[in-house]
Amino acid sequence: MGISMGSSEGGGYANADGNLMGWINELCYMKLDMNPEAPTDPWTKGAHRGMSHMYLGQRGATKNAHKVCKDLPENYVYPHADMCTIKHEDHANCLKLIQAAMKDYPEGAEGKAKAEGLYKTCGVYLGYGLAQYCESYQIEHVMILGRVSKGEGGDLMLKTAAEVLEKEFPELPKITFHTADDHFKAVGQCIAAAALPTLAKPAAEGAPAAAAPAEGDDKIKAAFDAIDVNKSGVIEVKEFGTALAALGLTLTAEQVDTIFKDADVNKDGVIALDEYRKLVGTASA
Repeated sequence: MGISMGSSEGGGYANADGNLMGWINELCYMKLDMNPEAPTDPWTKGAHRGMSHMYLGQRGATKNAHKVCKDLPENYVYPHADMCTIKHEDHANCLKLIQAAMKDYPEGAEGKAKAEGLYKTCGVYLGYGLAQYCESYQIEHVMILGRVSKGEGGDLMLKTAAEVLEKEFPELPKITFHTADDHFKAVGQCIAAAALPTLAKPAAEGAPAAAAPAEGDDKIKAAFDAIDVNKSGVIEVKEFGTALAALGLTLTAEQVDTIFKDADVNKDGVIALDEYRKLVGTASA
């Protein structure tokens, strides 16, 4: 299973043979919190409570930010109206303040303990969420990505999730956590999308080729820059393979080379930004 704890919760599942199952893995709309007073969310417009994207993503952290961050802007204090829309920018900026608190407070300080408590709470969310996912999926390995998982706080969150599973759900098979380094966590979805096989499908005559969504272009550019380690302005095959390996994707050199050559439209031996953007757009489509 893969979970990206970013703007919302992104998730997917493949079985032990590496095959996708015959249903849509829309994990962000799973009901995790059965409390009748659990928070609602802007996507379901009050029709549901306790949806998983309120726990396994930025909103799982930011709704508790007021307990950690000094001088938090009033509009970042949940449930202010700005924190209850589908817009993600306020949550992303609020998460940066949480991460700064986790980093800047000295060990033993009250603020440090509160920041650690917030990440432990996120770890409890993740542990119980995975236990519930195990009711429908056979899970042995979990890849965790997304901005919430970055840094010291992210490490504490994963440690807490593993402890919850071990202590509260000893009957479940052991789940092994995997993650990328901080360099790739925030843009992992865009990188992983580029590794998806292209599926041929009929298109209406004269229909334009699939393109990446405009609203995701910033993330695609960030992913491109993260892969381009030597900052040459293009992605080389070695950099591409390293990025896929960092995300835990087990591909042979031949498979990496095939994906790379498909993306290299003009056959100059490298992937330019426009080519990478088309690759991600085609995979996402």
